[in-house]
Amino acid sequence: MGTKKNPQWIWLAWAYQTTQVLGFAVGPRDLSTGQAMWDSIPAGYRRKQVYTDGLLLYEELIPWNQHWVCPKGSGDTCIAEGCNNYLRHRVSYLVRKSMSFARNVDWLKRRLLWVLFARNERIKTKALKKQSK
Repeated sequence: MGTKKNPQWIWLAWAYQTTQVLGFAVGPRDLSTGQAMWDSIPAGYRRKQVYTDGLLLYEELIPWNQHWVCPKGSGDTCIAEGCNNYLRHRVSYLVRKSMSFARNVDWLKRRLLWVLFARNERIKTKALKKQSK
């Protein structure tokens, strides 16, 4: 994502049961961006079990008793991959290189916030309709 001179990563936290986004951060793949993502998660969810792909940085962010590493190919990260696929369809800058994206990471953050908020609302509305039946 971005340019090779200034690589940027999207860190996402998803609720396993609902697939709603709990928090996100955009930046380099370092501890400060990871901490920003962890801090963006509501406090109630930060106490729950966390499943990751095993990036070593997570060991510094997530308490050891909550952290579960999902081995590659186990299928335990399918929800996250599906949600990432959703983002690639809704945010075109995540699919191709673009000069405007490389120069403006703030635009990407605003676009992600809008798309993820709309997705969370759609999931919530669908769940409420299902409960009322």
